[in-house]
Order: sequence, then structure tokens, then C-alpha cells
Amino acid sequence: MPSAPIAAAAHRRVRAAARFVPAGVDEHIERAMRRTIADVVGSRYRESNRAWSAMTGIDLAAYGYDT
Repeated sequence: MPSAPIAAAAHRRVRAAARFVPAGVDEHIERAMRRTIADVVGSRYRESNRAWSAMTGIDLAAYGYDT
């Protein structure tokens, strides 16, 4: 795992380069990433999200969480 200064420098470089990526490409990457995350995570946290909502009274679905 990279050290914090190295990771921060890499993050700055990625953010600087991102300015030159066309919006359509950025949106395509975003959609692909969200699909991949949804496929990997699936409904893994659904029950714990429901339980947490019940315990706290916070509607996690309103924040986009799977409940």
C-alpha cells in the first residue's frame, strides 16, 4: 500500500488529468464502475441497512442505500 504522501500525489495527478477527459467518456466510466460495484456487492448489505434504519430512525433508502 502506498504511503500517504505518494497516494496524495497520485490523486492530484489523476484529478489534473481528469480535466482533459471528455464528459461522455467520464460518464461511460462512471456507469461501468457503478454496474461493477452493484454486481460485486449485490444485496449484501440490505438486511443490515434495514436493521440500522430501524435502530436509528434514519431512512437510508432516502440516501440511496439498498434497503
